[in-house]
Amino acid sequence: MEKISYNLVFNRKKRLNKRGMALVQVEAYLNRRKMYFSTKIYLKPEQ
Repeated sequence: MEKISYNLVFNRKKRLNKRGMALVQVEAYLNRRKMYFSTKIYLKPEQ
C-alpha cells in the first residue's frame, strides 16, 4: 500500500477574499495524483 504525502498550501489560487484573507488547503499526493482539500481556514497574508 502506498503512503500518502501531504503539504499545507496557502493561497494556491493567488486570490484574496473581500476581507483580505486567503484559504489554507491540504495538497495530497498518491500514485502521482494530486488532490486539494479545503481546511476552511482563512488567514491574512502577513500571518
